[in-house]
Amino acid sequence: MSHFLTIHDRKALNLVELMDQWGSDEISLKSNTITQVSYGPCPPHEFAGRSDGRKGLLKALSQAKHRGQFVMISGARGSGKTSFVDWAECMVQNEKGGLGTPAIKKYFLETPGMVFTTYRDLLADLKGYRGFGWFRKVLASPRVAKSIGVALDVLEKASSLAGPAKVGVDMGTTISRGFLPGKTIEYSQLLSSLISVLNALSDELTKKNRILVILVDDVQWSSEPDFRLMKDLIRNLPRAIACVASFRLETESMIMYVELRGELDRYGHAEIRLSGMDPEEVKDLARLRYGVAIDNSVAEFLSMNVGDPFCLVSCFNLLRERGFNLPPSLSDVEKILPEAIDPVRCIYTELDELWKDRLDSLCVLRPPLSLSLIACMLRTEEKRMARLQDELNQSVLFRKLEKEFYEFAHPSLREFRRKELPEGVLTRLHAQAAKCLETLKGRFPKESRDISLAEHYFLGQEYEKALDLNLQLGSRLYGLFDYGLALELTERAGTCADETNDKDKLAHSFHQKGRILYSMFRFPDSLDAYNQCLEITREIGNRAGEASTLHQIGMAYESTNHPEQALDAYNQSLEITREIGNRAGEAQTLHQIGIVYQSTNHHEQALDFYNQSLEIEREIGDRAFEASTLHQIGMAYESTNHPEQALDFYNQSLEIEREIGNRAGEASTLHQIGMAYESTNHPEQALDFYNQSLEIKREIGDRAGEASTLHQIGIVYQLTNHPEQALDFYNQSLEIEREIGNRAGEEISLQTIRSLEKEMSRKRGR
Repeated sequence: MSHFLTIHDRKALNLVELMDQWGSDEISLKSNTITQVSYGPCPPHEFAGRSDGRKGLLKALSQAKHRGQFVMISGARGSGKTSFVDWAECMVQNEKGGLGTPAIKKYFLETPGMVFTTYRDLLADLKGYRGFGWFRKVLASPRVAKSIGVALDVLEKASSLAGPAKVGVDMGTTISRGFLPGKTIEYSQLLSSLISVLNALSDELTKKNRILVILVDDVQWSSEPDFRLMKDLIRNLPRAIACVASFRLETESMIMYVELRGELDRYGHAEIRLSGMDPEEVKDLARLRYGVAIDNSVAEFLSMNVGDPFCLVSCFNLLRERGFNLPPSLSDVEKILPEAIDPVRCIYTELDELWKDRLDSLCVLRPPLSLSLIACMLRTEEKRMARLQDELNQSVLFRKLEKEFYEFAHPSLREFRRKELPEGVLTRLHAQAAKCLETLKGRFPKESRDISLAEHYFLGQEYEKALDLNLQLGSRLYGLFDYGLALELTERAGTCADETNDKDKLAHSFHQKGRILYSMFRFPDSLDAYNQCLEITREIGNRAGEASTLHQIGMAYESTNHPEQALDAYNQSLEITREIGNRAGEAQTLHQIGIVYQSTNHHEQALDFYNQSLEIEREIGDRAFEASTLHQIGMAYESTNHPEQALDFYNQSLEIEREIGNRAGEASTLHQIGMAYESTNHPEQALDFYNQSLEIKREIGDRAGEASTLHQIGIVYQLTNHPEQALDFYNQSLEIEREIGNRAGEEISLQTIRSLEKEMSRKRGR
């Protein structure tokens, strides 16, 4: 047995010594006796009651052949959401008495930083699905197989945290457009790839008059980008595709719930709310899970005072623990009621000392928990691993996920102990967890290991180890759109830098924090972080960092419509970049100064700065930024009524964007070329370029851009006296603007449609 861990109290040490002397076989495991029923989800054949919810789900799924269906199963912790999802999976796939159609299920686990992995694993399971011969033929069809392969490739890039070893933001280089190193894909590309899979499946399933049901559990654990993706998929669910998702209602997740409920209402989807169980459902639970028939008075009492399945299981288990007969009498239930309504404390109290210690030792770990990590935390020797696995399989505290991975049967158990244990004990446990992860690092995927290590180093107060890892992961998660967690990790890095008196990394953390807050549109907070960074960079003489930070301050002022302050900051940055010879930074700052002048209608000054930027970009070979600057020059000429010059620069920009594969930039420039032709009364050419732009925007999933181009096509048709076609394109634009929540665009489209309809009505009246 290895001895590198520190046991957190004497009681635990005594238990480990007992295990050394006798082996775990000699310990009586009261919590594993046959009288206990697991506190985790019940098997489908024991799922009790919920008749209204079952009917509601079946009704929604029956409509999926005609339109996409999304059903949210919501309720407080312990209300049986996961059990409902497990029952739904079984019912959907059951050919006798069920729907007899395929179902794919995955969990969102409480594992921060695992961005898009649930969707990736869903697609992987879909690709490898072996049930239903007819469905295997659907998956093998060329279009479906290709779309799944493309989506898996995109998700593999997006979900991996194994980016460059770079730590945080390199403040020696100014990055003006808001991208951090290591950003792998555009969100629109990710969304488009998944919608392509759903559409391909929809077409094949519709031919066979069948549906596919996707089930996801515990949506409240999803990361910000995962949740965003789910909302976008709700908006685009095609017919023959149904999604059933569970959501735990609690204070911390209510903002997410309100957003999700808004999408359900907007698109006519269903919610099944689970609350307490009525007397008949309580009787059903007692019969199915305990094999006993309780009378009406007991059922009514439990329904009024205990209610949800978690508390009911705790109540019945407690009755058996205390030696009461089952079925219980009303007086028996009344005696244990005070403990039953606080089920988590009751469960912990009834555990024997060994399982109490195990729960305490493991409560700092987030699921999924591997057997090897559990064994390391419990100081279990290799030869006892099989016995430990057997005990975990029988335990009411843990449930097996897959292979050798487990999670707490009910998250409340882990949360309860984390709140109850003293801070010093938790600190030592986090340090132990970090040590175990270091020792077992080869057994875990890099992304999950690094996220866990970042947390355990920090909470274990190992600040030197935590600093670089938290800073790096904050940068990577920013690149994956998970701004909330990126901010948390970056702030941790700042604390670590402060604790270790590392001024350079402290400046980095403030700079990175400013970038994240800027992307969250929290501009005052962003400026505050940048100014703290600026103070430190000046203190330590980091001129490159000072220039980069001044540039970002300029961007923040520009975004809040303070052009004078923006120009002041940009000019200070420009002076330093020239002083230190940072040509790339100089070009980018010149470009931004041009944008400020253009936005304030000083087009000549804008062109002057754009041309200075363009000269440097060509000198250093920055093709991407050269294309962007050429595009801006084109816009400046277009604003000053020089369409021929504008077209010349747009075409130069377009050539580079196609050369470097910048599809989003290509679509934007094609749109601008269309506008230039429209303004010079060349409607046919305008429509040609708008349609090219529209095709790319649909391909990459740029819904906002698609709406804008559809609106412009409508304008061209209206100007050329084709009102019916114009109305069609305006309505297509309006539909997307409503879908993505663009209220300003929606209002413009509505006004345009109303005006056109009145004009058409007047002409018909003549």
